[in-house]
Amino acid sequence: MVATGDQAGRKAWDNIIFPEPDSPAIKIKGKTKHFLHCMGLPFDGDLSGDTDLWIGKAIKIKVHHEKYLDKYNQQKMSAKVSEYVLDEDNQEIADASSVPF
Repeated sequence: MVATGDQAGRKAWDNIIFPEPDSPAIKIKGKTKHFLHCMGLPFDGDLSGDTDLWIGKAIKIKVHHEKYLDKYNQQKMSAKVSEYVLDEDNQEIADASSVPF
């Protein structure tokens, strides 16, 4: 959920994959490692898919907008994560109960 600014309260979604070493998806392991690094979590060696560690963590992202047609053929716009931004001052959210998921 966006925490600050004029878009506060909105949500952006992305998929994080923890590929098996022999999987063709191993080529995107760098994205997963960068995501974990930006979250302030261990990102070298064996990667943990323990999403409980993500609760209460903040991460900076950049988004891009894509237009699409919905099932009624109406034009809509969707915000998608285009980049995770490494922020050395990344702080945990003070009250994790405020995170809606």
